[in-house]
Amino acid sequence: MLEVMRNPNEEPATRRQMAIQAAPYCHAKKGEMSAKRQEAEDRKKAVSSGKFARRPPPAGQTVSLVASGGKKI
Repeated sequence: MLEVMRNPNEEPATRRQMAIQAAPYCHAKKGEMSAKRQEAEDRKKAVSSGKFARRPPPAGQTVSLVASGGKKI
């Protein structure tokens, strides 16, 4: 299809038809998502809200990481 579409010697109507037919294979629809990916995002949304959601750190406090031996990371 792409070869016919890109051939300047073909008739314009044929080239146009090949471009229309090839478009779904070359360009995905915006927002199109597989079922597994959609399910994973739904799970993330469910986990991030509710009673057991991760809470933000306390305001105004900074946390510094210290490795064993007192060396800062």
